Amino acid sequence: MNIKGLSILAVLTAITIFFAVQLTQQKHQANSTDNKQASILFPDLMSVINEVSEIDIKTAEQSMTLSRSIDGLWGMKEKSNYPADLTKVRNVLMGISHLKVLEPKTVNSEWYDKIGVEDVTATNAKSTLITLKKPDDSSVASLLVGNQQLAKADNTQQEIFVRKVGDKQSWLVQGSLPIEKAPLSWISKELTNIALQRIQSVEVTQPDGQKIQINKVNANDENYQLATLPEGAHVSQPSMINQLASTLSNLTLDDVIASKELKGDEKTGVTATFTTFDGLSVTLKTVEKDGKHYGQFTVSFNAPAKSEETATTDKTAKESTEAEKDKPDPVESARKEAEKLQQTLTGWAYVLPEYKMERLLKPQSDFVSTEVAQTAVGDAIGEPSTTGTHPLVPAPSLEELMKPTH
Repeated sequence: MNIKGLSILAVLTAITIFFAVQLTQQKHQANSTDNKQASILFPDLMSVINEVSEIDIKTAEQSMTLSRSIDGLWGMKEKSNYPADLTKVRNVLMGISHLKVLEPKTVNSEWYDKIGVEDVTATNAKSTLITLKKPDDSSVASLLVGNQQLAKADNTQQEIFVRKVGDKQSWLVQGSLPIEKAPLSWISKELTNIALQRIQSVEVTQPDGQKIQINKVNANDENYQLATLPEGAHVSQPSMINQLASTLSNLTLDDVIASKELKGDEKTGVTATFTTFDGLSVTLKTVEKDGKHYGQFTVSFNAPAKSEETATTDKTAKESTEAEKDKPDPVESARKEAEKLQQTLTGWAYVLPEYKMERLLKPQSDFVSTEVAQTAVGDAIGEPSTTGTHPLVPAPSLEELMKPTH
């Protein structure tokens, strides 16, 4: 074969290799795409995730439903649609959407309970059934979630045994799918978190009509003072008064119902009004039923009167640096806080922690005493002094002590 023939052959060979490589790359890319799609347990879920309006969760012991309202807020159906923790809702939706298949597992129903993917109706079932639905009640995804352990390849995720409802095939998947199995675990338990230092005064009316009023003149005062004290009495337990003022600090709920679920036959409880230095006013009214204290809140804002000291502070603030001018106005912050709390707390009756209620129900006699201090009592009744002389008998002079005795 001459040189010209070799050249033509070389060109043809190069062209053939080029197209072979291109076809191989295209095939590899297609296979990679297919494998990527196949590796996701629910490959089409993300395209319809925003249409999900209900999350049903069932175990052998109980069932619960998270539902989305028209305005897009999620609530716990079993708690009168009380607002759910949106972070937890999102984690479940995203968690199911991103589950990656690691390998197929058993198709033998007799082995399902070994990995926790048996039907929730089975005897002693340990599985959890999660169903995502659209507004028309059609199912988008339905999954039985079983045993799980820390992922070997990524310790921020889990390896989870799962099985699609109606499918005999079980799978080992990888992902993050935190599932709360109690209705209260899906809602935020924090009600108020108003720092003790902000509280200026508290007025409590107890079930028997007794009133307790405490206050501070300045926010940096160490202790609160009783507004009225019986004649000759003094505060014996300042810490108890301070605890009373801290009721709204880290206040959480033990349970919640809609206010309309109260029947009106409950025992009258406590009414307490908390006022802050920056104008926030929170009134808590409680009733008692079946050993539980249900509290309802009313929140308002009343701009505090500016004292001479405050006016001086305002003048100084105007002369401050630009950075200091950008600091939020505490009074305006309190106004916004009042609006938010009123919107959040209105319409609900909260079961309050027992230890918080105990503080509000303590009688004033628990921290007020009419007993005179022991040292004052000793001086008043003329108890013997440490020198052994009676206070009514004059002590001998030095000259008398120096006289010889006979």
